[in-house]
This record gives sequence, structure tokens and C-alpha cells, in this order.
Amino acid sequence: MSLKVGERAPEFTLPSINGKDVSLSDFKGQRILLSFHPLAFTSICGDQVRDLAVHFNDLKEKGIDAVLSISVDPAPAKKVWAMSLDINPEEIIFLSDFEPKGEVAKKYDAYIEDWGMSGRNTYVIDGDGMIEIAIDNDPGQLPDLESLIEKL
Repeated sequence: MSLKVGERAPEFTLPSINGKDVSLSDFKGQRILLSFHPLAFTSICGDQVRDLAVHFNDLKEKGIDAVLSISVDPAPAKKVWAMSLDINPEEIIFLSDFEPKGEVAKKYDAYIEDWGMSGRNTYVIDGDGMIEIAIDNDPGQLPDLESLIEKL
């Protein structure tokens, strides 16, 4: 069960694949999309991130200022993965929730304890840090990004 619309999004700080820490508070006043995925180097996760990249301009047109992709993979592995997918890390910000493992996913009710990974939860957070949209996607299915874009 995910956090609810209207709740304050939990603060976090995670390392990016570019070696810099990124915090939710860095985006104050901006509308952001948090996209959790289980593991790098898996087919559905690759499709999920490629879908974000393909629709990046559509998301921007709908008022999304930043797209953050979060998983429990270590940052160096996510960097290699992003490069293998040919994803621009200036558009999609890849974050590692590796240590302590899944700490942010747990805050966002996106951690699958039995599997040791995050699920496919998606959140839109408004400029005041409040959850505007919360979607629990099935871990075995590609999230319907076009439907989300329509909701925006």
C-alpha cells in the first residue's frame, strides 16, 4: 500500500549515478516524478526507464520539472545500466537506494521485503512536497505512463 494523495512526501537524500547526493528538498517549488523500479539490468525495468526517457518532453509539457528513477541497485551499477540504455542522466536522474538497502523505498511504501527490492510505485510530488498522485504498479508489469500523463 502506497502513501496517499495529500500526504507529505518523505524527505530523502540518495546518491546519484553522477556521484552527487540528491535530496527531495533540492526540488522545492518544483513538481517531480518519482519512479521506483525493482532492479537494473532486467527487461521490464529497462522498458520502464526507456519509457520515461521517450516521454520526457511530454512530462515536461505537463508540468513535471524533474524525473527521478530509484532502485536498490548500487550507484556504479545503475550508471553502467543507464549508459547501456543510452539514457541521458540529465533528463532522468538515477538514484541509488542501496545503503541502507531500500530505506527510501520503505519510507514510500515501495519496498518488497520478501524480494529485497523496491516495487514499481510511481509518485508525483508537487512544489510544496505533497503527494499529488500515487500509483502502485504491479512489479511484474510495465507502468502505464501514457495514462499517468493523461492524469497530469
